[in-house]
Amino acid sequence: MRLAFVAPSTRHPSGGVAVIYELAAAMARRGHDVDVYHVDMFDGGISSVGDIGWFTFPDGLVHHFGSDRVGEGGLSVPDVIFGFSLDGGMPDHAGLPVALIQGYKMFVKEIEHRAYRAPCPKVCVASWLVDVGRELGVPADELVHVPIGIHHDRFRTTRPLTPRPRRVSFCYSTHAQKRAELAIEVLARVKAQEPDVEVVAFGAIRPEAGLPDWI
Repeated sequence: MRLAFVAPSTRHPSGGVAVIYELAAAMARRGHDVDVYHVDMFDGGISSVGDIGWFTFPDGLVHHFGSDRVGEGGLSVPDVIFGFSLDGGMPDHAGLPVALIQGYKMFVKEIEHRAYRAPCPKVCVASWLVDVGRELGVPADELVHVPIGIHHDRFRTTRPLTPRPRRVSFCYSTHAQKRAELAIEVLARVKAQEPDVEVVAFGAIRPEAGLPDWI
């Protein structure tokens, strides 16, 4: 099939965007014709794959930037388009639309509800997102749970566990839904009871306000 993925591309690593890239890459490796339409939503200035240095795309994907729109201006019309326009318009000329639901209460409510209620299948990366859709009145046959996979060749044990220090790590983000302040609060309680535990934070952007000196 010919598939199109619309991605809110960014110069900084983003988990949700990485999922779109991984899905597109996986479908290309399976032999499908895949186009990725990069839309500037976060930091702008994305004009080439070179601007997305944090992700390695496999050969075979066709990338679009700038004013290219799915199925317009002589571009190939896909069989399925994974994407949802913020203005609510679903391009009926560009194949079967599919909304990829990766979270809830991450954006403004109007956008998220519009995506859930769009007249198309909704692919949810977690079962609780299916439950949200049902609570919003989405027909059950429009909700599909497709779990996010793990690259076991990449995420695997490479050093024995026994000589390692006692260490806890967490992903730091300023987004309200990530609740970084809650992680710090919980880990402070852990540190108080287990002083020798090392705490490591990682993330795409350095914290503006800094972190406690024990992290």
